[in-house]
Amino acid sequence: MKSRLLALGLILPLVQACGDSTSAPVPTRITLSPGTSTLPAIGEAVQFSATLRDDKDRVISDVAFTWSTSNDQVATVSSSGLATGVKAGSAFIRASADGITGSATLNIDPVPQELEKISGDLQNGALSQVLPVPVTVEARDANGNPIEGKFVTFSIAAGAGKVSPPQAQTGSDGRASTTWRLGCSNDNPQRLTAAVGALSTDFTANVDLSALAICETEIPEGRETLPYAAELSAVGGDPGSLSWSILAGDVPPGLTLLPSGNLEGTPMLVGQYQFEARVQD
Repeated sequence: MKSRLLALGLILPLVQACGDSTSAPVPTRITLSPGTSTLPAIGEAVQFSATLRDDKDRVISDVAFTWSTSNDQVATVSSSGLATGVKAGSAFIRASADGITGSATLNIDPVPQELEKISGDLQNGALSQVLPVPVTVEARDANGNPIEGKFVTFSIAAGAGKVSPPQAQTGSDGRASTTWRLGCSNDNPQRLTAAVGALSTDFTANVDLSALAICETEIPEGRETLPYAAELSAVGGDPGSLSWSILAGDVPPGLTLLPSGNLEGTPMLVGQYQFEARVQD
């Protein structure tokens, strides 16, 4: 009997193991640096950089990013990621690649570095009267750009005057204004201060003190049968020769208005009394 030889061929397929070092990276996310930035002046710029990472958080190199901004009225961005502030506000700076987008926040918050007087300084006026020209200032940043949306505070520094409004917000031209009513005071000149942040500037107004003026419209209340004393005051004229008298109406019984302007005595009857006083020099 003859023997026979049987040969059997087998095929062993090999497949690439999942997750080995030769697998192609899968782009997953883009991060920007810095993640948030604030510019203190319009026209200043900040450089952003972008990084593309895969699903294993590995950096993918040699990537060409496309840059964009969410609001080109607030900030612009170049093809290399250099963002420039155009107007006060906030915008998202975005970098895109392989269908993925990452973003960072850019705030443009101009800091006032200059507060210039525009109008209302060195005026001449009368006691208790509103000056004809409003007090106006302009706030600017470090690059000389007008700043919008900042609150300027106006306050009386000398003269007991009044401002309206005491606080005003700067407009698109960086300017804020108020009206100034001079006080009933012998201070001359009278002064007003405008301030924003750490900056301030003073305005002065010269007052015509040639005419007399009485400042009070009412005087402190008194108590029946208890000693009372109050002093009426006037500004302007010749302070050394003032003489007071009752022009009309009545003071409470028991009180006397002296030529010096002192109202003295012991009131004897409860009530509300109105009178007109006159002063002359």
